[in-house]
Amino acid sequence: MKIISKTIAFIWLILSSSMLQAKSSPGSWLKKLDESLAQKEKYETLKAERIKGLEKLLLNSNSLNTKYDIYKQLFEEYKTNQYDSAVIYANRCLQTANQLKDVNAIAQAKCAVAFCQISAGIMMEALPQLKSTNSQDLRLDIRQQYYEVMAKFWRENADFVHENPYYDRYITISNNYMDSLVNILPVHSAKWYSVKGSIAMRKQQFKEAINYFGKAEKMPNRDKHELAMEFAEVAWAYHYLGEKEQELIYFIRSAIYDNETATHEITALYLIALQIYDSGDNERACKYLNIALKDVMSYNSRQRKIEIGTIIPIIEQGRYDAVRKERNWFIIFMVIFAFMSVGILTEFIYIRKKNSKLKQAMNIIKSHAQDLNKTNLRLEEANKIKNIYIGKSFFITSQFIKKLQHIFKTIDRNMTIKKYDTVKECVSQENLDKERNEMYNAFDEAFLSLYPNFVEKFNELFDESQRHARKSEHSLTSEMRIFALIRLGINDSERIAQFLDYSVHTVNTYKTRTKNRSLIDNNLFEQKIMEI
Repeated sequence: MKIISKTIAFIWLILSSSMLQAKSSPGSWLKKLDESLAQKEKYETLKAERIKGLEKLLLNSNSLNTKYDIYKQLFEEYKTNQYDSAVIYANRCLQTANQLKDVNAIAQAKCAVAFCQISAGIMMEALPQLKSTNSQDLRLDIRQQYYEVMAKFWRENADFVHENPYYDRYITISNNYMDSLVNILPVHSAKWYSVKGSIAMRKQQFKEAINYFGKAEKMPNRDKHELAMEFAEVAWAYHYLGEKEQELIYFIRSAIYDNETATHEITALYLIALQIYDSGDNERACKYLNIALKDVMSYNSRQRKIEIGTIIPIIEQGRYDAVRKERNWFIIFMVIFAFMSVGILTEFIYIRKKNSKLKQAMNIIKSHAQDLNKTNLRLEEANKIKNIYIGKSFFITSQFIKKLQHIFKTIDRNMTIKKYDTVKECVSQENLDKERNEMYNAFDEAFLSLYPNFVEKFNELFDESQRHARKSEHSLTSEMRIFALIRLGINDSERIAQFLDYSVHTVNTYKTRTKNRSLIDNNLFEQKIMEI
């Protein structure tokens, strides 16, 4: 009896362990993320209602202190949700704080204004705001906010410059502010653990950082936005430790809290999209990337648009490489198939000479060929219906497989009925050109969604008679496409030529011809493009 009990306990232990592992797998977390994203509209509505409630309170407020408090709350609601509104309320905070002549309120408002400027990449405008504050005169909680913003400023400035000796110098300054922050925080508080985790990350002590963030997570009444940022740091810690599965799980957990807090500033969602795209989950990756793009566009910060916009050409190039790889495999398959066909044909001729029953066999083959033709016609009709519903997408590579299946069946049918000219047509350059045009169209639509006024601003650089018409409002001309890539930061003519399938000479000719037609100096033309 004891043996049976121990056996049952052992089996239960194994099952429990398996269930726990399943719950912690990336697949189960992706399912939770999908469930959270399905309620995105609900979370957006909740935030909108909170903002509406604060705006109503503002209408009925006469006291400057009350107005300042409401402005500050509205800024907190908007600062990761909508850049333009966050700027408005940060400036109103500063205006009201100056009227109050309250040192702490002024410092807090300056931190809010600086936060907006940092988010927009306007670093040199943020620094005077922060340097004009004497941190030693501030209340402890305001000093904490000041140190946080200063640490963020120097860290983002380092990432923006990303070149030594400036990078190391800025990181050192940022770390000093982090040290100052941790020294004034209550020891063993959630914030203390979180800051200690960030400091450990900067020292590349990744296991210690994970431990600190784990303790911070266990503290009661945690803010979801703070948890989202902490989970993102844990994900990067696992990234540097080489634990891809845990990295993905924590990015997902971060994205879930970003969604629940209606955060539109650049989130973990696009990092998840890139990761699962590499693993082959193209449909889900496309969905996540589209949501991330919409959020960044809604936030409306130029700096964040640039950050996420840099991945679009990479994904499009990956898609083009996939098409080219499939085409190469198809050519290899066709060569093998041709040799097999020659062998079969030779054997068939030999059998024909020796076999008196060939006529009967040919009749059977003819009957089968007719059946095959009928089946192929039905398949072609079905494929036409399917093709109507195939949408343009960065990651839906399944359309290439279907096209390869169609080509294979066409070749198989035509080889059977000895239509070799038709087989030759199937391996022409036209198919690749068509896919390349679709890639161009997808790139144009994605680029114009990021920079909807690009065409208008581009045309302003030319006299009206020198402007080229587009095929449609969702497309770019060849010249525009070259300068669209330059706008995304791809300046190398060789890389542009590879992406557009032009020669380097052709790209340089287009660039020179376009600059010569413009209304401004050739040396300033690309600078004007980057300002769009």
